[in-house]
Order: sequence, then structure tokens, then C-alpha cells
Amino acid sequence: MYLPATYYALPLFIGSAISIALVFLAWQRRQEPGALMFMISMFALAMWSLGHANEIVTIELATKVFWHKIEYTSIPLVPACWTLFLLQHDKQPKKLMRVVTPLLLLEPILFIFFTWTNDHYHLLWKNIVLSTDAGLPHLVIERAIGFYIHTVCNYLVMLLASFLFLRMLWRGSSLSAVQVALCVLALLSPMFVNVFYLFGLNALFPLDLTPFSLVSVGVAIGWFAFRFQF
Repeated sequence: MYLPATYYALPLFIGSAISIALVFLAWQRRQEPGALMFMISMFALAMWSLGHANEIVTIELATKVFWHKIEYTSIPLVPACWTLFLLQHDKQPKKLMRVVTPLLLLEPILFIFFTWTNDHYHLLWKNIVLSTDAGLPHLVIERAIGFYIHTVCNYLVMLLASFLFLRMLWRGSSLSAVQVALCVLALLSPMFVNVFYLFGLNALFPLDLTPFSLVSVGVAIGWFAFRFQF
């Protein structure tokens, strides 16, 4: 373990703990529509944060790649399950859900499959090397076309989830225009953070703050949905 890296990983360990706490809180409301999908999404987010934290603190290439694959196993489930949670909580028709559910879950399942078979197909990354040019050991990844297709799909699903959540706010809350605008900013912030990370514009590079910002959104969605009975 590279001790200085623990300071970078600490926010991610905290984010993982918050996500697990939200899973247990949602379990107490498990009879409500969408609660299962919310729990899955927050557990996946916890594993994403935990995986990235462990990737940061380890120094061996093989171990870092393993934790990176754990992240890739968790990442695609978060926006898909959040969207399904919002759709179910909004009590969409069952016929619609039977069509939408497999469509939303198909891409994450494929992404997870290609993550663990990348050594054969090289659809997500072509090469991974270990670098220390940012002050701590981190992975330098030569990404493949499949990763960028997945990223676009994830952004589209996140935009759909944002639309659904904002519609819930519009219909059932007494928030002011300023408060709704802050919710919009909170919902879109993970995508901006992720874009900055992918293009190396993150001031804390190689720390990926995306999962931590998503925890904040998860707290907001869980609070509004479960606390105010939307």
C-alpha cells in the first residue's frame, strides 16, 4: 500500500460508507415502488467508490487492474438502476416497464461482460500501464471504442434520470425556482466531473471524484423520494 495515496482515497471510502448507509435506509422502505433498484444502484456506487479507492492505494499493476475491473462492474449499474428506480417510483405502466427494463439493463450487462473478457476482445481498453508522473502510482489506460460508446450511453441514461427526477420535483414539491436550479446543477455535476476526469482536467488527478459526486446525488434523490413520499 502506498501510504500518501490514502489521503486521496479517503473521500472515496467515505462515499462508499454513505452509499452503504443509504442501502440500509432504503431497506427499511423496501415495500415502496423502486426501492430495490435504489438499493442496487447505491450498492453499486459503494463498490465503485471502494474499487477506485483500493485502486489508488495499491501499487502493483495486476492489483490495480483487478480493482479497476471491479469499478467497471459497478459503474454501468448506477445510472440504469437509478432510472429504473425513478420510473418505478413514478408508477409507470407495467407494460412500459417490461420493455424499458431490459433495454436499460442490456448495455450494463454487456459492458460488465466485456470488462472481464477484455484480454480477449480488447473492446474497452487496448493497453494499461503503471505510471507515477502524477505523484502516486496510477493506471494509464489506452481506451478502446467500446468504452466511449458506453460513456455516451451512460450520459444519455443519466440525462433521462435527471429529467424524471426534475419532473417529480415539478409535480410534487413546493421548491422555489432557485432550489430546483440547484437540484439541476447537482444532477448534472457528476457528468461534468467525469468529463474533466476523462480529459485529465481534474485538479486532483488521478483521483476520480465522479463516484463521490454521485453519492451526493444519491442522497438528494433518496431524500426527496423517500422523505417527501414523491
